[in-house]
Amino acid sequence: MIRSVGTGAIWPFIALYFSVDLHLPLYITGMILSVYFAIGIISQPVSGLLADFFGRKPTMVLASFLYVTVSSALFLADVLHGNAIIISALFVCFALPSAIEYPAMNAMISDLSPETGKSHAFSTFRTIFNIGWIIGPLFGVIFFERGFSFIFLLNVITSVVSLLFILIFIDDSNSFRQPNVMEKNGRHFKLDRLIIIFGSGVFFLSVLAGQFQTSLPIFSAHSILSNPALYGYVYAANGITVVVSQPVINRLMRRFSDMQSMVLGVLFYIIGYGTVAFTGSLPQLILDMVIITTGENLTAPAENSIISSYSSQDKTGRYMAFKSAMWGMGSMVGPSAGLLFLYGFKYGGLLTWFSISLFGVAAIIAFLLFARGMKRLVKHIYVNLKVHEDF
Repeated sequence: MIRSVGTGAIWPFIALYFSVDLHLPLYITGMILSVYFAIGIISQPVSGLLADFFGRKPTMVLASFLYVTVSSALFLADVLHGNAIIISALFVCFALPSAIEYPAMNAMISDLSPETGKSHAFSTFRTIFNIGWIIGPLFGVIFFERGFSFIFLLNVITSVVSLLFILIFIDDSNSFRQPNVMEKNGRHFKLDRLIIIFGSGVFFLSVLAGQFQTSLPIFSAHSILSNPALYGYVYAANGITVVVSQPVINRLMRRFSDMQSMVLGVLFYIIGYGTVAFTGSLPQLILDMVIITTGENLTAPAENSIISSYSSQDKTGRYMAFKSAMWGMGSMVGPSAGLLFLYGFKYGGLLTWFSISLFGVAAIIAFLLFARGMKRLVKHIYVNLKVHEDF
């Protein structure tokens, strides 16, 4: 949560920073963000292995140290008016600690949560984490017009404090750690067909979800908002919606499966982005973000819970890493795809957001295929158990 204050101040404005402050063409901005997520994809296999073989806390400490290093370099490069290429390269490196930390963080939550309460545990974590996404964008609104170096400095401070908290307060003695079993199973680790189908759904969902970090702020600055800095309030609305509505959604969805939550969440994403085409003011844009965030609240805990329940404990880090890699792959494609639609349709809202919403339709199809495969798998297991029982 502490570090999300810093990253929450960066993300609402980073696309605008490249295109407005550094005067980079729109397609170059899209390419930079795509490369950022590509670095994350490349790092995912290593990050999953680190989480499973060396432990959750050591992996998180390594990631936090890299956060501090890269954040400091970005701050210095901006203050010293460094070349746009150098700043862009440093920002791309910012993807590395995020990719390393994510599987370890989620694997630790999985370790410490009961089998029947994993979705609730991930939801609770998201609620606390998103408090930072309320505070961070509000700082971003204040600092954006005064200089992006203040935003980078805030990220340095929050990264340092976060590292200290992890070192001092996180106790991973109850986390999974069986080196001999892990070494034995690690040699034979492979992904099965069902998890690949689920991962493809996560990919399409990521392409859709990531538009509020790239295409939406640029579209808003061009067609909706008179002052681009106001987009920080839209991001803050995202964090507020998570904190306020996540516990309510948890209660409402208790009677439904994680997969039903995933499909419903994608529908909310499609509706939220679809309404952007008819939006003409900041309050309407905030309402759109509330709808989009409701989709996020439904899908984010559910997808982690599905992976956590599906994988054995000694492979949770690597399965989380695969899911994260598919999300990163979608995030890599998303900026280029969204900005390409914006450019191709000349900021035409209806065609742009209708085209982007098609990724959500593809995600729903993949999740339904996964659910169908799971039903067949469970039926097969039940039949085998029955035969064994009769024998």
